[in-house]
Amino acid sequence: MQEVKKSGGIVDPSDPSDPGNAKPLIRLVSSLLIRYISKMKGYKRTTPLVSPPPLDVILTWLGAFLGITAIALFAQQYTLPVVASFGASAVLIYGAPPGGATALFAVLSKAHPSYILTPIAAGAVILVIVGLFVNNLSPNRQYPRYWY
Repeated sequence: MQEVKKSGGIVDPSDPSDPGNAKPLIRLVSSLLIRYISKMKGYKRTTPLVSPPPLDVILTWLGAFLGITAIALFAQQYTLPVVASFGASAVLIYGAPPGGATALFAVLSKAHPSYILTPIAAGAVILVIVGLFVNNLSPNRQYPRYWY
Protein backbone atom coordinates (compact mmCIF):
# COMPACT_ATOMS: atom_id res chain seq x y z
CA MET A 1 0.00 0.00 0.00
CA GLN A 2 1.31 3.45 -0.79
CA GLU A 3 1.48 6.27 1.73
CA VAL A 4 1.58 10.02 1.25
CA LYS A 5 4.63 11.91 2.57
CA LYS A 6 4.25 15.21 4.37
CA SER A 7 5.73 16.86 1.31
CA GLY A 8 2.87 15.46 -0.74
CA GLY A 9 4.80 12.74 -2.62
CA ILE A 10 3.66 9.12 -2.75
CA VAL A 11 5.93 6.58 -1.00
CA ASP A 12 6.00 2.79 -1.47
CA PRO A 13 6.60 1.23 1.99
CA SER A 14 8.57 -1.65 0.48
CA ASP A 15 11.01 0.71 -1.27
CA PRO A 16 14.48 0.03 0.24
CA SER A 17 15.82 3.35 -1.09
CA ASP A 18 13.49 5.21 1.27
CA PRO A 19 15.47 6.21 4.39
CA GLY A 20 12.42 5.55 6.55
CA ASN A 21 12.62 1.84 5.66
CA ALA A 22 16.27 1.41 6.66
CA LYS A 23 15.63 0.47 10.30
CA PRO A 24 13.23 -2.44 9.63
CA LEU A 25 15.56 -3.74 6.91
CA ILE A 26 18.57 -3.53 9.22
CA ARG A 27 16.61 -5.32 11.96
CA LEU A 28 15.59 -8.05 9.53
CA VAL A 29 19.13 -8.58 8.24
CA SER A 30 20.63 -8.59 11.74
CA SER A 31 17.96 -11.03 12.94
CA LEU A 32 18.68 -13.40 10.05
CA LEU A 33 22.43 -13.09 10.58
CA ILE A 34 22.16 -13.80 14.32
CA ARG A 35 19.95 -16.82 13.66
CA TYR A 36 22.39 -18.09 11.00
CA ILE A 37 25.45 -17.72 13.24
CA SER A 38 23.72 -19.20 16.29
CA LYS A 39 23.16 -22.44 14.35
CA MET A 40 26.95 -22.93 14.34
CA LYS A 41 27.27 -23.23 18.12
CA GLY A 42 25.61 -26.67 18.17
CA TYR A 43 23.94 -28.35 21.12
CA LYS A 44 25.39 -29.87 24.25
CA ARG A 45 25.37 -33.64 23.93
CA THR A 46 22.95 -35.18 26.39
CA THR A 47 23.98 -38.78 25.78
CA PRO A 48 27.56 -40.05 25.74
CA LEU A 49 29.19 -41.29 22.57
CA VAL A 50 28.99 -45.04 22.41
CA SER A 51 32.14 -46.87 21.41
CA PRO A 52 31.72 -49.96 19.30
CA PRO A 53 32.55 -53.26 20.99
CA PRO A 54 36.23 -54.30 20.66
CA LEU A 55 35.27 -57.32 18.56
CA ASP A 56 33.58 -55.03 16.01
CA VAL A 57 36.68 -52.85 15.82
CA ILE A 58 38.90 -55.89 15.23
CA LEU A 59 36.56 -57.31 12.59
CA THR A 60 36.38 -53.92 10.86
CA TRP A 61 40.16 -53.71 10.75
CA LEU A 62 40.48 -57.30 9.56
CA GLY A 63 37.89 -56.91 6.81
CA ALA A 64 39.37 -53.66 5.53
CA PHE A 65 42.91 -55.09 5.68
CA LEU A 66 41.96 -58.26 3.82
CA GLY A 67 39.92 -56.38 1.23
CA ILE A 68 42.65 -53.85 0.47
CA THR A 69 45.32 -56.59 0.48
CA ALA A 70 43.30 -58.59 -2.05
CA ILE A 71 42.91 -55.51 -4.26
CA ALA A 72 46.63 -54.71 -3.99
CA LEU A 73 47.63 -58.30 -4.87
CA PHE A 74 45.23 -58.33 -7.80
CA ALA A 75 46.57 -54.99 -9.03
CA GLN A 76 50.16 -56.19 -8.68
CA GLN A 77 49.46 -59.45 -10.48
CA TYR A 78 47.90 -57.72 -13.49
CA THR A 79 49.93 -54.49 -13.29
CA LEU A 80 46.87 -52.34 -12.69
CA PRO A 81 46.78 -49.13 -10.67
CA VAL A 82 45.12 -49.15 -7.26
CA VAL A 83 42.39 -46.54 -6.89
CA ALA A 84 42.73 -44.59 -3.63
CA SER A 85 38.97 -44.46 -3.11
CA PHE A 86 38.98 -48.23 -2.50
CA GLY A 87 40.35 -47.42 0.95
CA ALA A 88 37.33 -45.27 1.77
CA SER A 89 35.03 -47.86 0.28
CA ALA A 90 36.57 -50.60 2.42
CA VAL A 91 36.21 -48.53 5.57
CA LEU A 92 32.58 -47.76 4.72
CA ILE A 93 31.83 -51.40 3.96
CA TYR A 94 33.47 -52.79 7.09
CA GLY A 95 33.09 -49.90 9.52
CA ALA A 96 31.95 -46.28 9.49
CA PRO A 97 34.79 -43.47 9.21
CA PRO A 98 35.78 -42.61 5.55
CA GLY A 99 39.49 -42.04 6.26
CA GLY A 100 40.73 -45.16 4.48
CA ALA A 101 41.63 -43.45 1.21
CA THR A 102 43.91 -41.02 3.04
CA ALA A 103 45.86 -43.81 4.71
CA LEU A 104 45.95 -45.89 1.54
CA PHE A 105 47.32 -42.99 -0.50
CA ALA A 106 49.94 -42.17 2.15
CA VAL A 107 51.21 -45.75 2.18
CA LEU A 108 51.15 -46.32 -1.58
CA SER A 109 52.84 -43.01 -2.39
CA LYS A 110 55.38 -43.38 0.46
CA ALA A 111 54.41 -39.94 1.70
CA HIS A 112 56.63 -37.98 4.08
CA PRO A 113 55.34 -37.66 7.69
CA SER A 114 54.63 -33.98 7.02
CA TYR A 115 51.80 -35.27 4.81
CA ILE A 116 49.75 -35.58 8.02
CA LEU A 117 50.05 -31.87 8.81
CA THR A 118 50.25 -30.21 5.44
CA PRO A 119 47.40 -31.48 3.32
CA ILE A 120 45.51 -33.62 5.84
CA ALA A 121 45.13 -31.30 8.85
CA ALA A 122 44.80 -28.17 6.71
CA GLY A 123 42.25 -29.88 4.48
CA ALA A 124 40.22 -31.10 7.46
CA VAL A 125 40.11 -27.61 8.99
CA ILE A 126 39.12 -26.04 5.68
CA LEU A 127 36.34 -28.61 5.18
CA VAL A 128 34.93 -27.96 8.65
CA ILE A 129 34.95 -24.18 8.13
CA VAL A 130 33.27 -24.43 4.73
CA GLY A 131 30.85 -26.99 6.18
CA LEU A 132 29.89 -24.51 8.92
CA PHE A 133 28.90 -21.88 6.42
CA VAL A 134 27.33 -24.03 3.70
CA ASN A 135 25.39 -26.53 5.83
CA ASN A 136 23.80 -23.78 7.91
CA LEU A 137 22.39 -21.99 4.86
CA SER A 138 19.49 -24.43 4.82
CA PRO A 139 16.79 -23.83 7.43
CA ASN A 140 16.45 -27.62 7.69
CA ARG A 141 20.05 -28.26 8.72
CA GLN A 142 22.27 -27.47 11.65
CA TYR A 143 25.98 -28.18 11.45
CA PRO A 144 27.48 -29.24 13.71
CA ARG A 145 24.82 -30.87 15.78
CA TYR A 146 27.40 -31.44 18.54
CA TRP A 147 30.94 -30.09 18.90
CA TYR A 148 31.91 -32.73 21.43
